Amino acid sequence: MTAKQADAAGLLDCRKEYDKFRKAAKIVWWVVLFGGGEGKIAQATGKNLTEAADIMEVVLGAFPGLRRMFGYLERAALDKGYACNDYGRRRFLAGIRSEKVGIQNEALRQGRNTPIQGSAADITLIAAARLERRLEKLKLKAGSELEIHDDLTVETRYKDCYDVIVSC
Repeated sequence: MTAKQADAAGLLDCRKEYDKFRKAAKIVWWVVLFGGGEGKIAQATGKNLTEAADIMEVVLGAFPGLRRMFGYLERAALDKGYACNDYGRRRFLAGIRSEKVGIQNEALRQGRNTPIQGSAADITLIAAARLERRLEKLKLKAGSELEIHDDLTVETRYKDCYDVIVSC
């Protein structure tokens, strides 16, 4: 089938719609997994708050373990006043006891987010330290590690790339 035939059959429009929905679904998942709520979903997708609340309910209804985990993390944050990542690092939540709903909701979001992003950050830091020690031990001509979110970049000469990849 040629592109012209596919367009005439409406298949290209289907693909465009699929791509649009796929992009929106990815945005929703990232918002939910990083602790965002209906307001953030509405802002990120252009939906109104009612539609965003419905989307959030569909996601949490489809994955009840996620709802339980978020509930547990919120209760722990309210009880303790802080959230912990998997390595024990604490993030104190200044607004967790606020009378203002918006401030407390932001602290609860931070309480849901900290175990996920805080753990990822610590894993990256540990990996960077181990990588640095390994490069020094093997006396490889590499360095200038760059960390962006959960990624590490190592600079080396082209001729040393294989050794760095295999050894680290």
